[in-house]
Amino acid sequence: MWVHRTIIVPAAIAGAARAACAGLAGPGGSNMFTTSISPTGEAPPTHYISSGMIEAPFADLLPLTSVTYAEDGTPSTEIRPGNVALTVQLATDAGLTITEVEVSALLSAVDVSAQSAQDALTRLGLRMIVEPEV
Repeated sequence: MWVHRTIIVPAAIAGAARAACAGLAGPGGSNMFTTSISPTGEAPPTHYISSGMIEAPFADLLPLTSVTYAEDGTPSTEIRPGNVALTVQLATDAGLTITEVEVSALLSAVDVSAQSAQDALTRLGLRMIVEPEV
């Protein structure tokens, strides 16, 4: 089963997030977090984003921000934490060396939602960086 997720990671941990996704999800987790974003839409990037379908077992490892709206349009967010222990176990099984502290820090720093990329960017006050054509 596949589910839609938009995952936004701070630029400082993008490399670690890329390696973790590739190591845990294999080829499907490779090449994630290549789209740069920032509050102004200009370089340098402060974050990177990946948005699309991922396998449900992988999605279940990640934290999940759920956004609901009151009748007056006021948003409310609820965050389900990621599964640190299972992520560490799966990483170890995959031959990766990562500690619970490192996994906890990674999962705490990312924003994961079922929102469209644009809705997640708007919620976080971020914009895609458009590189000038050469």
